[in-house]
Amino acid sequence: MADTGLKAAVSAIIVGGAIALIGATTQPFWWCNVFTCPSKDDPITTTPAPSPSTVSPTQPAAISKPHMGDLLMGTNLGGADLNDGEIVADAQACRALCATDESCKAMTYVMPDAQHRENGHCWLKGGKPNPSPNDYMISAIKVTT
Repeated sequence: MADTGLKAAVSAIIVGGAIALIGATTQPFWWCNVFTCPSKDDPITTTPAPSPSTVSPTQPAAISKPHMGDLLMGTNLGGADLNDGEIVADAQACRALCATDESCKAMTYVMPDAQHRENGHCWLKGGKPNPSPNDYMISAIKVTT
């Protein structure tokens, strides 16, 4: 029985090779032995190119809008001050001030009593100074993503 199967396989390969050589198909002979191959008389089908009305225009890259990064607890961004320390309720209010000011690149909120002051002060920054540790200050940097 094994001889019969081997003979059939060899015959299929030989016949498939002969068919491929005479141009009955453009597929390799082993392909036709495993899958159904088109004959010479089968119509050639192609996929039409999309019409201009069905082509979607290339979307422009999303424009990044600057926004405030996370609050950096215990961090001072010293220097590059745009103001003289405006009085604000808390670090979130200071962060909001910087977010709405185009010239502001960062902010530092100084907590009340940090420098013998009764109120918290917001220092808007025109640059992005190097951070340094300070337990009485909270900072944030404007980022563009």
